[in-house]
Amino acid sequence: MQDCEKATIAVIGGDARSAYLCDLFLKDGFAVRAFALEKAALAVGAAHAPSAENAVHGAVAAVLPIPLTRGAQILNAPLSDGVFTITEIFSAMRPEIPLLAGGAADAACACAKEYGLTLTDYLKREELAVKNAVPTAEGAIAAAMQALPITLHGAKCLVTGYGRVARPLAAKLHALGAHVTVAVRREADFALCYAAGLENIHIDDIRGNAGAFDVIFNTVPAVLFTETVLAHVRKDTPVIDLASRPGGVERAAAARLGVQLIEALALPGKVAPLSAARAIRDTIYTILREEAVLTC
Repeated sequence: MQDCEKATIAVIGGDARSAYLCDLFLKDGFAVRAFALEKAALAVGAAHAPSAENAVHGAVAAVLPIPLTRGAQILNAPLSDGVFTITEIFSAMRPEIPLLAGGAADAACACAKEYGLTLTDYLKREELAVKNAVPTAEGAIAAAMQALPITLHGAKCLVTGYGRVARPLAAKLHALGAHVTVAVRREADFALCYAAGLENIHIDDIRGNAGAFDVIFNTVPAVLFTETVLAHVRKDTPVIDLASRPGGVERAAAARLGVQLIEALALPGKVAPLSAARAIRDTIYTILREEAVLTC
């Protein structure tokens, strides 16, 4: 177990969130070695390591990106000129070093096991999911503002689902003066919508009501917007899909019908990378304390 002032954290790959993580770790007293982030303007004190093996030398943990890979086997490293397979990265790790990544695919997890590594997916932590919902909601609202010729104040908005993302999204839309309807299935969610002052419909009734809305936000990771449903959506109504792939909208059908489909994925890293990095940092500290790696 180590304290922050004596500990080194390796940050390997990733986007602006990873670059901000390096800065945050430095401010908290850690030494930082980064690999596959050479295009990032890191704060003074962060070292650019020449290899993944060098990055993790003496480190208490290695932080990998969200998502961990592009495709099945390539490290997600848009801020690097190099291309690295996940096998290359894992082969440079030591089994005693905790690996922390977000959105790790099954193939990557299996690969880590083959090398005797412990890979923790921090994106599966509830506290991070809840915090990530805030920039996701704000990003969705920004996308709607760009797509709409009217203000959200007074606009008729449909939000499907009432989970982690839908709740802050519906609340923020409501606060902006939008007329918000939430499509849900569970009786508990009907009650929660009622308590929040939101209109609601059953999720099975979307088709019959789809033409009434100025903008539609989907948060449900299941295909609700089939061609049959999309046929009822007005051509001037943007459909903003926030659900993980394959999403909640039949993309080919939307294209055929001329529906404005906006696939708004990975919004925290796009609209608020520093806020997203802070949430990731806090989650990583919690994990490392739980695993008795850190005392700070």
